Amino acid sequence: MKVIDIHAHFGVYDNGTKRISNSFATGSSNDVLNIAKKSGITVSAVSRLESFMPNGGDAFYFNKISLDEIKNKKGLMLWVTYNPLVPDTERQVENIARHSKCAGIKIHPFCHKYNIKDYGINIFELASKVNKPVLTHSGDTECLPEDFVALANKYPEVKIILAHMGYSEDGVVTKHLEAIQRAKSGNIYTDTSSMKSMLSGLLEWYVQKVSSEKILFGTDSPLYSVPAQKARIEFAEIRAEDKENILYKNAAKILNLKC
Repeated sequence: MKVIDIHAHFGVYDNGTKRISNSFATGSSNDVLNIAKKSGITVSAVSRLESFMPNGGDAFYFNKISLDEIKNKKGLMLWVTYNPLVPDTERQVENIARHSKCAGIKIHPFCHKYNIKDYGINIFELASKVNKPVLTHSGDTECLPEDFVALANKYPEVKIILAHMGYSEDGVVTKHLEAIQRAKSGNIYTDTSSMKSMLSGLLEWYVQKVSSEKILFGTDSPLYSVPAQKARIEFAEIRAEDKENILYKNAAKILNLKC
């Protein structure tokens, strides 16, 4: 079975501390590509960690060098990071979005320190203009799943992937599910790039409530174990066709890749 990892990274993980665990979550584009190949992943859609960390990162600089780094590497696509607080990135994102290796627009309100309720219109106007999906960190106060519903309904042509299924800073695991249900045009999705996805029964419950067509496989590589994330889907108590939707078919449609 072909597999697409909709949510991966590469680069240096730096959360502002000097913990040894930061080095465990760091990996070059080649490292991430090799892990993916060993795990049977066909395509990984990546964003550069330094584009939003530490302390907001530098999206403009790392977008440029990241595209140059991965554009000739089969098996990698780039989420171009947009920071609405840095005006120069808007034109850059628009240009990179035209490249065949661009998966779409990545936003990280938590790391870039803005609230989606304040900048969502800017972001989704841009996504609509370039006809690309949006992948967003979600679950923290700056980017709660419910705060994307109005944007999804205002911009039905924009597909929105709310990362980290089941994660919320208050521990409520239903927020992504409820946002998906409230999207009038069915353009909200979630991904499995969360430790919450490892909870017994959570994935199966989401499939039951919103169907496998709204869930995409994501690993957060190199932050988490890629084989373990994949095995969670492969051994889930769901139908084979649900596993195919999550592991490949949904992402292929969103990224306009041939099945």
